[in-house]
Amino acid sequence: MSTLRRAALVLSCVAGAVAALPAAAGAVLPTVAVDGVTTPLPNFGAHRGVTVTAACAAGSRLVGGGGYLRNASDPTVPPTNGLVLGGATASTGASPVDLAAGDGTVDPASWMSIANYTGVSEAGNQASTFALCTTASGPSHTIVKSASTTGQNAAQEVQAPNITTATCPAGTRLIGGGATTNTPDQVNDGVTVGNNGNLKPMATYPSDAAGASTADGATSATSWSAFGSAGLTGVGDTVTAYALCSTDTSTPPVQVRRVDVDGPDAQAGTTVTAASATCPSGTRLLGGGYRVDETVNGVGGLQPQQGYHMRGSYPSTTGGPPPTAVDDGASNPDTWTALLQAGGQNLAAGKHMTTRAFAMCATEPAAPTAPAAQTGAADQITGTTARLTGTVTPHDAATAYVFEYGPTLAFGSITAPASAGSGSAGVPVTETLTGLSAGTTYFYRLVASNAQGTTVGAVMSVTTVGAVAPVAATLSATGVTSAAATLTGTVNPRGSETAFTFEYGTTTAFGSISAIDNAGPGGTTQNVALPIIGLTPNTTYVYRIVATNAHGTTTGPVLSFTTTGGA
Repeated sequence: MSTLRRAALVLSCVAGAVAALPAAAGAVLPTVAVDGVTTPLPNFGAHRGVTVTAACAAGSRLVGGGGYLRNASDPTVPPTNGLVLGGATASTGASPVDLAAGDGTVDPASWMSIANYTGVSEAGNQASTFALCTTASGPSHTIVKSASTTGQNAAQEVQAPNITTATCPAGTRLIGGGATTNTPDQVNDGVTVGNNGNLKPMATYPSDAAGASTADGATSATSWSAFGSAGLTGVGDTVTAYALCSTDTSTPPVQVRRVDVDGPDAQAGTTVTAASATCPSGTRLLGGGYRVDETVNGVGGLQPQQGYHMRGSYPSTTGGPPPTAVDDGASNPDTWTALLQAGGQNLAAGKHMTTRAFAMCATEPAAPTAPAAQTGAADQITGTTARLTGTVTPHDAATAYVFEYGPTLAFGSITAPASAGSGSAGVPVTETLTGLSAGTTYFYRLVASNAQGTTVGAVMSVTTVGAVAPVAATLSATGVTSAAATLTGTVNPRGSETAFTFEYGTTTAFGSISAIDNAGPGGTTQNVALPIIGLTPNTTYVYRIVATNAHGTTTGPVLSFTTTGGA
């Protein structure tokens, strides 16, 4: 067969196998719709809170969300009072007081934000919640992973914050998250007086498993972290971080866009700081978060002074200042804004806040490519068999593979096509060749193919075990009685059909042989045994194993045993 005809046959076999494989569920950029719910807030008094809930429509999938607190008469102006964002996360959708979705929740459909008054309240404010919902091709099969820390918060302005981190389980991908804080007396019903208005999250952001903030442009975030701040701390204060994790293996990496904005030193109590992060072209906003750190006399990363509050973490326009929230029903927003405002507390000289906004951006899936094929070393080699190995990377398309092999570089033989799946990671593959000739060198290579093309791996070689005599060793006799014993040993046929027996007798001339048995044509050492009978009591016998194939005979060392006395 000519080289061209052989190559055509290989490609035909692999292409036919590819056609028989199920097509990969290719990921595409999701379409995101915003469900926004805005609620007027009554003058319900200090240290009270309410929950506001938005829900994704049937058939869509919650991927993130946020909250925004505003002045009703002019939504572009943040309230000038003690109104704070007390948390925002995936929720159960309960009414009238919503609850955060618990650890292990599958596919939550609602998002809540908490509006708290810390010390001063007034009528005329509004609280908005935004649920970001994928309506087409979005990350699917999401789960919630949560982690909580209970105890007093770090000392303000002198210590680093106490960070709580929830990490997505292995095999899932972080797509977003949220955070809540609560005290033992917290009931966000707008009626109950408690400390709930005082303790609030000052950070809810993508991170690594140690709680370190994700860098701008990174796709490595595995976790969601949070910390809180309170003027009156207590041992019952709890901060909970919620990671939203996709179990959909086709979910492409989520890129984090991060913008850090430093406030001026000696900020006045009415200062407003807005940090907005915009997803780059070719990505899609899934949600976002924020982190606020304080710097004191050049020392950064400190627990914020409790007089500063978050007024919003929300999908927004690029206008402002501050940027306005998107409308209910908006499609594919691209910007996330974190809004910080002082609640009347001034900062002294040498002190300022840094507001960090994080946008979670679904990336465009990579264009399909031909598979990768890496030929590996052969193993499990005998005189007639050898196992070929390799690695195939399907590059997210249904992929099949074969091995070409033969005694020359023209190969001449092909293994049956097999599937390597349609994943993105390398897949170890093997194929055992049989019917080979002993002592012969064979060349082989791996060939992989999908709808995007065919890749041929490097040529490697394997030499079968040569035409040689077997290996044999004599072992100790067992089951010795006055008239019988079982003789044992080991045999390696070394790739050729091999028979074995035991010679035995009272002298090294032996004189007797056991039955003859077959050890097969394998290439591994095996234990063998044969019984002998008709022995004389109280007599010492010598014996040895004898193994024979077409290429020679091997005898094992001579050993001995002594029969027992007669009855």
